[in-house]
Amino acid sequence: MVLTILMLLKIKMKSSSEDITNLVSSIILIACAWILISNPRYETILLLSSFILTGILLATLLAIKTLSRIKGKIINSTVINGDESLWKEIFRKAFHFIVLILILPRQYLFYIYSSYIFMLNSIIPGQGFESASIEAYFIKDAIIIVSGSAVFAFILLELLRINFRIMLYPNILIRSVEEKTVAAHVYTAISIFFISMVFPESVLVPSIIIPILQDAMAAVVGRGFGKRVIARNRTLEGCLAGFLTGFLVGIYFLNILIALLVAAILEIADFLTTAININDNLLFPIIAAISISYISMFSM
Repeated sequence: MVLTILMLLKIKMKSSSEDITNLVSSIILIACAWILISNPRYETILLLSSFILTGILLATLLAIKTLSRIKGKIINSTVINGDESLWKEIFRKAFHFIVLILILPRQYLFYIYSSYIFMLNSIIPGQGFESASIEAYFIKDAIIIVSGSAVFAFILLELLRINFRIMLYPNILIRSVEEKTVAAHVYTAISIFFISMVFPESVLVPSIIIPILQDAMAAVVGRGFGKRVIARNRTLEGCLAGFLTGFLVGIYFLNILIALLVAAILEIADFLTTAININDNLLFPIIAAISISYISMFSM
């Protein structure tokens, strides 16, 4: 965790807004590290998982990069606003739908998780390292492990890309505005890692799925069909699409009133982030988790 924070702070920022976002991200990671101190059973498994996920991510990115070169003409064929392809945005946002794995039946998720834990425990040295256990709240543990490992892998890739110009990402996964800045998925991973350490599973899962899908739909609709600009990089069509998506997805996890309020709060927060110097991807899962917790508490 200390290495992860140091890598984040070493990334060369191009503006004061990025400096602020990275400072807040570092504070969040320090808070996560402090929580981990009281939960030593995560230490070994997070360390091993970080290296395993980094290897898997590198292999996947290289495969996508090769495919994007072959299919580049198709992916970049439709230019929107003289900048980027609608299909490119859809391709980027399609990866966000991986969070829907969390709605699979628990028995399938348990099989995947327990198989992974057994595999890791088989390679953990006996002395000085604590084996991981499988608890009843395994989904929370799984999210901690995956998001914590993703934070390390993503920040390492960003450090190589920005500071040393080692581009391992395929071009279709990086927006033009992110070429010299930290990509949005890094802040999303940090935010998810934080809420996974703090909030219970009942709050955690909807706090991940709702804002990610709401933001993805708003971006795709806004970029492809947005005509009425209401703020910097925000259109009325995109905001409405995002709100409707957040509300409909929220109904799956929450009652109608809470789902409506959470979707509205996220959309208001999205609008407000255009006026403050902090990345919205860092805020959304945290805002969703706090909103769900407090609204649920007062509606009981």
